[in-house]
Amino acid sequence: MDLNQKALALWNDGKAAEALELLFRAIDEEPSEKEGYYNLISLLIAAKKFADAKAVLEMAGEKFAAEESFLYAYGNWHYQQQHYTEALNNYLSVFQQQKSIFKGEAAAMIGQCYLALHQPKLALAYLLEAEVYHPEDTMILLMIGNSLLQTESFLDAESYFDKVIALDEKNAEAWFKKGLAKRVLQQDPKEGKDCLQKAKQLDPKQFLTYAQQLKEIESVVTKKEE
Repeated sequence: MDLNQKALALWNDGKAAEALELLFRAIDEEPSEKEGYYNLISLLIAAKKFADAKAVLEMAGEKFAAEESFLYAYGNWHYQQQHYTEALNNYLSVFQQQKSIFKGEAAAMIGQCYLALHQPKLALAYLLEAEVYHPEDTMILLMIGNSLLQTESFLDAESYFDKVIALDEKNAEAWFKKGLAKRVLQQDPKEGKDCLQKAKQLDPKQFLTYAQQLKEIESVVTKKEE
């Protein structure tokens, strides 16, 4: 097992400091290997050590120029600090590369940026592209469903929440959003109520945070009924 693999194993075991130390050692021992830099940057971002991550990003940028993995990592660096416009520019630079190995991931992150910037139609265009690369990624499917909810395409949204539930029947958010879609579509009230109850059983704490969304959806229903 090389130093990168050992570091990632340590990280997964919750040994963050040891993992980072090992990755610093990896780039010292093999300064021409891109993998060590990318892994170190990713873990520093995950640890919210943004200043350290930027220093390594700049070092990698000098060594490897416009390498797409580091453009993508810069996007992550901005995204995790809620610099969504800057992150979007990085991810678009990756997505627009003809033979990008990060195309699906970049499309998903572009979609997330547009959702954060309250532009669900643009988000949807890229998330549907991301689905082509990752058809069973529940996070991507959820984001598509959420984008469809925001654009009031409720029937299509429900179908995406069904896809999530088929892959992960314990996904509380999918059950809740499915219940909301059913409520707006004025489908069988019992089915909608059962979906909401299922979400509450799966994640009672998170269910409380959905209360505002439930109020908003009720106002949409009221307008439709009027």
